[in-house]
Amino acid sequence: MVTRNLMLKFYCWFLLAMTATAAITGAVIYLLSYRGFQQGIEEWVLSEVRLGRDIAQNLLLSGISAKEVGRILAPVAQEGHFSLAIVGEDGRTVLLQLPQHWEPQRALPDADDVRETLSAGSVLHLQPGNRFAAALPLALPSGERGVFYLTMQGHHWRPHGAPYRLLVGLGVILVTGWLLIWPLASHLARPLKQMAAAADALGQGDLSARITLGGGHRHGRRRRDEIGRLSDSFNKMAENLQRLVVGHKQLLADISHELRSPLARLRIAVELARQARGQGVADYLDSVDAQADTLDGMIEELLFYSRLEAAPYELRPESLRPRELVEAVTGAHEADALARDVSVEAAFADVPAAVRADRRLLLRALGNVLRNAIAYTPNGATVRIEVAAHEGRLRFSVTDEGPGVAVKYLEQIFLPFVRTDTARTRSTGGVGLGLAIARRCMEAHGGGATAEPAPDERGLTVHLWLPLAPGGDGNGQ
Repeated sequence: MVTRNLMLKFYCWFLLAMTATAAITGAVIYLLSYRGFQQGIEEWVLSEVRLGRDIAQNLLLSGISAKEVGRILAPVAQEGHFSLAIVGEDGRTVLLQLPQHWEPQRALPDADDVRETLSAGSVLHLQPGNRFAAALPLALPSGERGVFYLTMQGHHWRPHGAPYRLLVGLGVILVTGWLLIWPLASHLARPLKQMAAAADALGQGDLSARITLGGGHRHGRRRRDEIGRLSDSFNKMAENLQRLVVGHKQLLADISHELRSPLARLRIAVELARQARGQGVADYLDSVDAQADTLDGMIEELLFYSRLEAAPYELRPESLRPRELVEAVTGAHEADALARDVSVEAAFADVPAAVRADRRLLLRALGNVLRNAIAYTPNGATVRIEVAAHEGRLRFSVTDEGPGVAVKYLEQIFLPFVRTDTARTRSTGGVGLGLAIARRCMEAHGGGATAEPAPDERGLTVHLWLPLAPGGDGNGQ
């Protein structure tokens, strides 16, 4: 019902706009045409009056009396239903010829019309109803100036036919527009209906709900207007929401799995410690302590990411040396590398002597990426760390020799709780937050994180970068 009302609103608004436009256009056209008609009537009336004035003037100047001139013009005046009057400059009536049943005072000019005619050269009173009066100066036989005054009644000075043709044309335009507006209103309202249905489905828990306008991508068509961009934004939002929900569900499964293993080992170690004596008790307690550290690390990583997401992180920048940072990170993960017989190599290319950054965040980001690289690199292989400054950025690139990541997943691996390898074991495990934390740490510095296949197509390269402060030391070390 809401959508149908919206469609009707579209239709009514378009209808109103088109009708108003047609009405205003028709009014302007009619006024312009009427003005042209009015000017044409004025020119015609003055030309006819001028013809009558010339005839009367020539007759008078040829010696014919005014009475005889009136008698000559009487049939014309009677047939044309107009009056003729000639008055002198002093207002004296020289000639007055009236049709039947006309009042003399209506056929004579007043003093103002006489003065205006003699000074301006003409007077025209054109009434759209049924009357006009026009006056032109003429020469009298006595040598004085006079006024030739003609009035007509009973003729309707209106344009015939033009308004009707105009109305018919506008009617055709309106009817055609009304027929075409309904599909347009439906075209605009239909995607909104689909959007509302998809939003309702998404709100009710159907995370697969998507908007497919014009047949969707399955038919190779997509809208490129504002509605199409809105539907694309909605679909992206739905995909991200689905990914996050699925990721959270996977997180619960991963946490239950990851926590179950150290907890089981804890129980076993505690039980064995109860049965053991002497030095064996200490060994089991060491095992308990190691498993507790594992649990603490998982919880700390979850809390750290939660703090990064909950509010803007307050940076504590200090002067840091890139080489010392890399040495600190490789040293912290030396045991993991030795356990897998993995060597870690570092290279520096024209890096600044020092940078301003938050030590904790930068070490966490580099450590998470390096830990992932070591975990996925085969035994006996090498992990390479390259540090370089380029175009105002300091970039840390970590490359492993593992199985790599499909191109379509290169952006997803930085999302929280997303792991492209669903068969990850404890040796490669975690809860899918390492790279998400690394990106958040770099974004807190105004930088970012990206990934790409390794140059030799074996493994993965993760780039971490942060902007260098303007005017910073650019000397290599």
